[in-house]
Parts: sequence; C-alpha cells; structure tokens
Amino acid sequence: MGRRGVALALGLVLATLAPTLAAAQEDEASEPTPGAGQIVALRLRQPAPFAGLLIEQDDLVRWRLEIERLRFELDAERRRAAAELEVHRGLFERHLALSNDRLTLVQSLWEERATELQQSLQQALERAERDLWEQPGFSVAIGLAIGLVLGVAGMAVALVAAGGGV
Repeated sequence: MGRRGVALALGLVLATLAPTLAAAQEDEASEPTPGAGQIVALRLRQPAPFAGLLIEQDDLVRWRLEIERLRFELDAERRRAAAELEVHRGLFERHLALSNDRLTLVQSLWEERATELQQSLQQALERAERDLWEQPGFSVAIGLAIGLVLGVAGMAVALVAAGGGV
C-alpha cells in the first residue's frame, strides 16, 4: 500500500473516531464522564453503565490491528523516505563538490589565459616602443634612400658636367 493508501486508511479511521472523540471532549469539558478510560463488557439486554459508543469486541480487535498495521506501514514508509533522502543528499553533496572542482579548474584556466594574453600584450608594446633606429628594416630603408639621393645627385652632377663642356 502506497502513501496515499496509508493516508486514506488512516484518514478513514480518524474520520470514524473523530465525531466520537469530539463528543467525548465536549462532555468532558462540562462534567467528568463516568467510566472514562474503562472497557466494560456488556451482556445482551443489560443496560449500559454510561453513555458511549457500542463496538463489538471483534470489530475493536480488527480496528486495533488495522491501526497497528497502519502505524507499522507509516513507520516503514518514513524510514524508507529518510533513507532515500540520505541517498539524494549524498548525491547532491557529490554533485556540488564536482561542480566546485570544475569551477575552480575553469577559473584557473581563465587566469592562466589572461596572464598569457597580458604577457603577449606587454611584449607587443615593448616592440612598438623600441626606438625607430632599432627596427631591423629601418637601416635598409635609410640605406636605399641615401643611395637613391646620391645616385640622383651623381647623375645630376654628371649631366651638368657633361652639359658644361659642350
């Protein structure tokens, strides 16, 4: 019998006893009930010693057995639910630990990558800030420019000299 069955059976038992208990509590508030807490055996046609609920002994035994069975089922269900909760709690704690480990690893990897990028940027800035004269291609360009100017000037002098002698 599942949780609903246990709850339904317990509810039926309580619904059956509730009006009697409520009536008994109202009577207790006004005056003490004679024979309260006593079980009196009655014979056929014997007057009842006090007002109450008449239940056959077999029914009383059956109800008590059913109540005990329901208590046992409810207790077993509670223990099973507690064990299941412990399993879920253990799984959740393991999942949380793994998630924290993963987060730590990802954070570490991002920090390493940020450090690498920062070093690369620093090296690029250092290369860019070097003096223009230290650039390897600059000397070649200056040499070519000077050579070109001297070549043009030499040709001009040669033309002037050639033109002056004519």
